[in-house]
Order: sequence, then structure tokens, then C-alpha cells
Amino acid sequence: MLDAVPILFRADVSHALGTGHVMRCIAFASGLPIKVNPILIFRDYPGSDTVFPMLQNKGWHLFKLTQTLSEEDELIAIKKLVRETKSAILITDLVSTPVLQEPSKLARYHKNLRKIKGLRIISIEDNRLTIFTSHVAVIGNSIYPLLEKREDNRHCTILAGTKYFICHPSVAAQTKKRRMIRRIANRVLIFIGGSDTAGVTKHILMAFQRNSIKQLKIKVILGPTMEDCLRKQIVELVAQMKNVELIEFSDSIGELLSWADIAVVGEGTIKFEAAIVGTPALLMSQFDHDSKPIQDFLSMGSAIHCPFSKFLTKKNIFKKIVSLLENYSARQKMSVVAQQFFDGSAVERIYNEVMK
Repeated sequence: MLDAVPILFRADVSHALGTGHVMRCIAFASGLPIKVNPILIFRDYPGSDTVFPMLQNKGWHLFKLTQTLSEEDELIAIKKLVRETKSAILITDLVSTPVLQEPSKLARYHKNLRKIKGLRIISIEDNRLTIFTSHVAVIGNSIYPLLEKREDNRHCTILAGTKYFICHPSVAAQTKKRRMIRRIANRVLIFIGGSDTAGVTKHILMAFQRNSIKQLKIKVILGPTMEDCLRKQIVELVAQMKNVELIEFSDSIGELLSWADIAVVGEGTIKFEAAIVGTPALLMSQFDHDSKPIQDFLSMGSAIHCPFSKFLTKKNIFKKIVSLLENYSARQKMSVVAQQFFDGSAVERIYNEVMK
């Protein structure tokens, strides 16, 4: 039997960042066609410990950096870890709002990582960035890669387009099944994100509480990095409601998305996962409502946009959800429209093209 291949992952998780970066790393490692020994390098930001149990149960090793560590000292620590683990691949997933505001920092970081002898850098990027300095840049949220202008990245292999969008095997498995859209719809899955910093989940539940429909079945996923006070409010709300079930957070969300007639989702990875499975979605963005990734995603037609703001009433939230549930033809169309963009085979494709 072949030994597991050590692969380093560099990503962060926190109350502010959410869980998306680490969940994508888990999806990547889980989808590889080889046995791997995954090692997560992360900074100990507030909330980072919430995903430890999940990672450790999956056999991940954790390498913690202090949140105030300098970049120079981080690079020294990674170089030492590469030597100790005999790793030849480092996958980074570090694009966040601060990075988008100052992209040169990430470019410099990847350039310095490349100086570590024998280490190949694969970076998971964003379609708003234009310069890439890793060995391989994966831009899976690029809906229209041929229309995007980039800098001269001659020293970096760029894999751009939705065929490189990384999803968990549980989501990819649903693409092999026929997606049935039920004419009478009453199943709603709510998952705004790992942190839900704006408290969108609470507002959705309050909308249902005030305008209840008896036959509805609602499942709510609470993200692990959600602040305790918000989590408590949601748990108390659900205790007062019928036909609402709280679901323990998991990286394996494919079956839940397939169960749902519609999904009410945030602007993170979950919106793509709903599209891949063929679940019509109501996208409730919390920030950057007009950002390129959101607008490009919406142009596919697999989701309806309902930007969350202080002006959005609970009555309107309820109306939007019920309207989509009642519109069978719209849900049918939304379900199939994303199939031309996604096939769920991104991880295997990336492996065959740049990792074999």
C-alpha cells in the first residue's frame, strides 16, 4: 500500500473570516484521487478553534501560528515544517477582503513561498485579482474567464473557470444523480455562512415566525464560527417554532442541498454548491452586494438576489421565499441552468493537470 502523501494547506478561519477557506481545503483534500496526509497551517485568530474537532476527526494535523507573527517568521516556520514533513506541495486559500484591498501583499507572500526549495505552491484565488505569483493559480469563481483581464503571469500556470471550482465529494456526488424538482415545494434549507456576522439567519427565522405556513419544513445550519450570542438567539427562536430543525455543521452538505426545494444562502461557497447540486437559491448577500463574483454568479440564473440590509423587512424576506417555492417553472429553470458551468470534477481535474 502506498504511503499517504503529505500536503500542506495554508488557510485561516475566524469569526470575521468565517469557515469558507478551511472548508475548501477539506474539500480539496477529500476529493484527491490519492491518499493524503493533510496538514493545516493557520493563525490563531478568535474563533479558529471552532473547527479543530472536525479537522482532527478527519485525521488532519494542525500547525498553529500566532496571529501577530511577522511574515518573515511565518516563512521560516513553514520552511522548517516542509523539511520536517517532507512535503512537496503547499496549497494556499488566503483571499479575503483585506487581501483584495492590498493584493500586492499576497503576491509577495506567494513569491517568497516559491523560494522554499522543492515546494510547489498552488493558490486558490479570486476573479477580482489580476496578478498571480504562485506556481499554479486556481480561479474557480471565474464564470467568464475569457472576458477577464489579467497581468502578465508568465511564471504562473492559471486554471480559470468554473470547471476548477472546488467542491466537496458529497456535493460532486449529487451531479451523478438526476435532480428532481418537486411541483409542490415546502422544503427550505437555510445556511448563510460560517459566521453570519450580520445575523441574517435570525431575521429569516423571525420572518417565518411572524408569517407561518404549517406545511413548511425548514432546516437551518449554524456555522461553527458564529458568535455565541447570535447562536443562542437562534436556538431560542427555533425552540418556539414548529417544523424547524437545527442541523449540526458539516463539510458534507450535498444530501441536504438535494433534500431542499430551495436554499437560502449567503455569498460564500454555499451559493456555488447549491448551483452544482441544482438547488434553486435565494442569495442573501451581507456585504459587497454588487461585487464582480456575486454579479457574475447571478448572471447564470440559478439564484435570485435578495441583498440583506436594514431596509429589508421580514415581510419581504418571507414573500421572496414563498414566491420562489410557489413558482415551479422558475425553480425548474434555475435548477438546470448551472449544469453547463459545473460538473463537480474540479479536484480530480486539478490533480491530473498540475499535481500528478
